[in-house]
Amino acid sequence: RVDRYISYYFTGAYTFQGRYTLSISARKDESNLFGVRTNRKGLPLLSLGASWDIGSENFYTWHWLPRLRLRATHGYNGNVNRSITAYTTASPSSFNSYGALTNEIINPLNPDLRWEKIQISNFGLDFSVAKDIIEASIEYYIKKGTDLIGRKTINATTGNTQMFANTAEMQGSGIDISVTTRNVNRRLKWETTLLFNKSTDKVTGYEIRMNSIGSYYSPIQFNPLEDHPLYSVYSLRWGGLDPLSGDPLGYLNDTLSKNYTAIINSRSSDDLIYNGPANPIWFGSLRNTFSWKQFTFSFNITWKAGHYFRRSSIEYNGLVVAGTTGHPDFEQRWQKPGDEQFTNIPSFLYSTSTNRDVFFKYSEVLVEKADHIRLQDIQLSYDLTRNQMKRLPMQLIRFYFYANNLGILWKATGKDIDPDYVSSIPNPRTFSAGIKLEF
Repeated sequence: RVDRYISYYFTGAYTFQGRYTLSISARKDESNLFGVRTNRKGLPLLSLGASWDIGSENFYTWHWLPRLRLRATHGYNGNVNRSITAYTTASPSSFNSYGALTNEIINPLNPDLRWEKIQISNFGLDFSVAKDIIEASIEYYIKKGTDLIGRKTINATTGNTQMFANTAEMQGSGIDISVTTRNVNRRLKWETTLLFNKSTDKVTGYEIRMNSIGSYYSPIQFNPLEDHPLYSVYSLRWGGLDPLSGDPLGYLNDTLSKNYTAIINSRSSDDLIYNGPANPIWFGSLRNTFSWKQFTFSFNITWKAGHYFRRSSIEYNGLVVAGTTGHPDFEQRWQKPGDEQFTNIPSFLYSTSTNRDVFFKYSEVLVEKADHIRLQDIQLSYDLTRNQMKRLPMQLIRFYFYANNLGILWKATGKDIDPDYVSSIPNPRTFSAGIKLEF
């Protein structure tokens, strides 16, 4: 099929008395993905905005805060999931006993399929202190997603048990803060820029709930749970190590158990632990810039917090049966009674148990906090201008040096793991130097 999108839009803004501004944006988007019913093809969208420059009012007398402005916007966005269409979709499967090619239905006909809608409300405050020593912007936003594409249970006599439809809902909120301070403004200049962000979200509606909790702690499958973030870390309850054998202990119906098959296939949410979001809730960066004569030096420190990750560990079945590479945790394994006081790594069994490994792999004992602070980059430059050298054939020559991804300054986990690259090779440190010319 050929996907086609058409948009009609109108935008306008009106400012009066020099301090009040109203804006409007109206559009209609259409897509042939929703072509089964004509009234589903298009989605009208409207956004309104307003701002008030309080600092320009006659009654405003705070001279130490010359710029103060309030603003707000409210509107809707539309979204298309290109992998889903209102028409029946199928893919070639295999040949039947008569030699005829069969097709597997991916998603049945859905004439009610429509656009996903995102409602966004934003409230902002901008201000600056006298002589622009401090400039700041604060924004608070609320998002609500409706008619989101999710899985839906359907009558099995149709040949499918589930289909994708407009069944899911989400909501979220956050705050963005930007502050620039000019700490020193003499021959030596020192400027600081602070960025701070907090963002949370949760699924408020999702029809499908898995029969087994294993569908939630496995990272391979995407299965949201209501009242939790869209991307979350779940795990199995950990009961420590058996002091006599070093076997990992879990919980089955609130009782300590080594019945690993029953634990990992449990249907009780009481046997599942919600550890927290997989994406950062808090993010910040702090850049300091120093200037003296033609030299400029800056460094940037970033911070992420409020999220979790699952670290890897030893898998005995893979080590013995498949002959895969081991893991440093092997040295920390339980070997004799009493070791359970100092380690959480199960004992080594030559006659391995796959489900024993699976339970340990997805247990809460391997979940770590991902909070960390990183020295992101440093920059150093030296400028020569025509004002300084009259015979210079160009307006500016800049010599610069840049280094990126310099390393972690602090992290919540005590393991030798970069929380940003848990399952991949970390980005290398990069260094570059060059000359920039402006004519």
